[in-house]
Amino acid sequence: MLRHRALGLVCAAAIAAGGCRGGPGAGTEPSDSRVRGLADTYLAAYFERFPEQITYFGVPGRPQNGLTDNSLAALRAWEAREDRFLASLKQIDPATIGAAPLRATYAIARQTLEAAVAKRVCHDELWNVSEMTGWQVNFGYLVTIQPVGADAARAAALERWRRLPAWIDTEIANHREGIKLGYTAPKQNVRTVIEQVRTLASSTLKDSPFASPGQRDKTPEFQKAFDALVTIGSR
Repeated sequence: MLRHRALGLVCAAAIAAGGCRGGPGAGTEPSDSRVRGLADTYLAAYFERFPEQITYFGVPGRPQNGLTDNSLAALRAWEAREDRFLASLKQIDPATIGAAPLRATYAIARQTLEAAVAKRVCHDELWNVSEMTGWQVNFGYLVTIQPVGADAARAAALERWRRLPAWIDTEIANHREGIKLGYTAPKQNVRTVIEQVRTLASSTLKDSPFASPGQRDKTPEFQKAFDALVTIGSR
C-alpha cells in the first residue's frame, strides 16, 4: 500500500517539478504555484514520514537511515498533517489551474489523500499481520537494497537497522492494543507469519536476508558490526 501511494506522489512531484517549468504561461496562475508548492511540501513530508520509500525508489539526496515511526501517536500526528494537506488542496479550484500537468498533479495528490483518509476506518495499524506485506517481508527486501560501499552509506545502514528491534516492540504493542479493541488478523495469517519469523530467526548469517549489507560490503569493521546486529536480533 505505501509503495503505491509513494508512487503516486513521486509521479505528482515529477510532473510538478519537471513538466511545468519553463513552458509558455507556466506558473502564471496563482493556483499553479500553490499546487506546485503543496505537491513539493507533501512529498518532502511523505519521505520524512516513510523513509523506507526513499530506498525503494532510489531517491537521490535524501537520507536512508530511518524506519517509519510506527507508534500510534506518530500515526495520529501524520493523519493530522494529511488532513491539513487535503484541506489546503480543497481550497484550490482545479478550474483555475493553468498548466495541464499541474492539473494532473492536483488530481493525483487529492486522490491519494482522500484514499488515505477513507482507509483509516480499517485501522490497519492494529492488526497488521501479513505473510505478503508484513515487516518480515517488506524489511526483508528493503535490507537487500540498502545502499553500502561508502562510509556515509555504511553509517546510514547501521543506524537504520539498529532501529528494527524497537520498531518490532512497538508493532507488538500496537497489536496488543488492537486485541483490546477487537481488531485481530485472521488465524491462518498469524500462523503463517509466525512460521516466517521462526525461519528468519533460525537462519544462519549466510542465509539471512538481513545480513545482506554485511555480505555486499566487505569492509571488515562494517561487516563485523552489521553481522552483530543480525546475530543479536535473532536471539
